Parts: sequence; structure tokens; C-alpha cells
Amino acid sequence: GVAYDALRFGLGSAIHLVDWLSLDVSAAYLFVLSSGEIDTKRFAKGVTANGFEFGGAVVGQITESMGLRLGVDFQRFALDFSEAKA
Repeated sequence: GVAYDALRFGLGSAIHLVDWLSLDVSAAYLFVLSSGEIDTKRFAKGVTANGFEFGGAVVGQITESMGLRLGVDFQRFALDFSEAKA
């Protein structure tokens, strides 16, 4: 496994459908600070990376102070080896 360090810049929105139900959607750009072991002489020194994240959920209000969120998030990283030195 590779450990990435990244800053996340994103936007999200809650879309109110009815009193007790709403949708939650989000999108983000992941600015990768470190590509972990991939960015070493052993693999590909100088590789660059970026990432994207998308998410969505259905949110139901159970009581006035409690709700339930069922959702999924998708995260994808892209590596650019064009400037890398093996």
C-alpha cells in the first residue's frame, strides 16, 4: 500500500426534498503533498499525483435531534510518470 498526504479542497450541498429526507452531494480536488514510497529512487523519483473525490448520500431525519445518513464516497488518484526518473 502507498500512503498519500493530501489537502482536500471541496464543495458540498444538502438538497432538501421533504421534511424528513434530503440528499447530500460533494466533490473535491485532492492536492497531493506526498506520493509516499512511489516517489523514491527505488520506484519513480519525481512522480506527480493528484486526486478527485465524489460522494453522495441519502439523509433521513428520525427525530428532531437524530438522523441517519447512508452514503458512498469515491476517491481516485492519478499518477504522472512523465517527469519521473526510474
